[in-house]
Amino acid sequence: MTDDRRLLHGIAQQDQGAFREFYDRHGDRVFNVALGFLRQQSDAEEVTQDVFVEVYRSAQRFRGDSSVGTWLHRITVRKSLDRIRHAKRKRRFATFTQSLGLGTGSEAAPQTDFDHPGVLLDRREDAALLSRLIDELPERQRTAFVLCFVQGLPRQEAADTMEVKLKALESLLQRAKSGLRAKLDPYFPGRGLDVRSEQRKSRQTASKDTE
Repeated sequence: MTDDRRLLHGIAQQDQGAFREFYDRHGDRVFNVALGFLRQQSDAEEVTQDVFVEVYRSAQRFRGDSSVGTWLHRITVRKSLDRIRHAKRKRRFATFTQSLGLGTGSEAAPQTDFDHPGVLLDRREDAALLSRLIDELPERQRTAFVLCFVQGLPRQEAADTMEVKLKALESLLQRAKSGLRAKLDPYFPGRGLDVRSEQRKSRQTASKDTE
């Protein structure tokens, strides 16, 4: 039995020490995945709390059909997407009530943070633009893009997280990149989007900043 599975067994027995150790092992990873989708620290922190509440409540139901890391990623992605959908519904309702003269319609999109280590472009204004355009992708394309290019998950792990075949994941990534290229072209004519190059550049910059 791996350490993670041993800890989950302890959590299922309501072992608080096992839960704290599990959180210490995986809290940062869960937070970073959530931040990759939400790009707002306070939202990512709340989703992280929600994820570990679910871990505490459902540890006994973990059957080992996937790795513990993949199981955590699935929960985090689901919680993050639920939060995004909820925010969109609130904005739509605010707009609707405003059209009826029943409210101010002031439920604006939240400001996002661009210090995430997976940010794809060097300049913050470019990161803000790319962030907005990623949000416009269809949900499954956005999920694949964030997992692979923002979080840097191996393709097979991303496919397992999304519960799709590797070929289907590659198709989602290709469509996401094509969609982003088309959206970026009016802003950067002829530049296109070389995701791998931008990711390497971002990581090199982050590495230099920490030296």
